[in-house]
Amino acid sequence: MNIMQSKKEAEKNKKERELAQAKELAEKLKNIVVTLKLKPEKTESFLAQ
Repeated sequence: MNIMQSKKEAEKNKKERELAQAKELAEKLKNIVVTLKLKPEKTESFLAQ
């Protein structure tokens, strides 16, 4: 019983960690998109590299 509980707990922790990482990545991507929209002239030179 204890081993199964530990496995379930580990799986839950892993999923929570992955979700937190996904949210963090989504936030970073959103910030990049906002930056690109705010600075179109810099975006073109950046993409040209």
